[in-house]
Amino acid sequence: MDIDHFKQINDKYGHPVGEAIYISYNTCLTSASFAE
Repeated sequence: MDIDHFKQINDKYGHPVGEAIYISYNTCLTSASFAE
């Protein structure tokens, strides 16, 4: 996921959706880093 343009997600779908996506993204990164 390209988070460089994350503001566009917040602007289009609202901050609650943007926050949910951000949390999911970070959860995936955390899981991947502990899997190795």
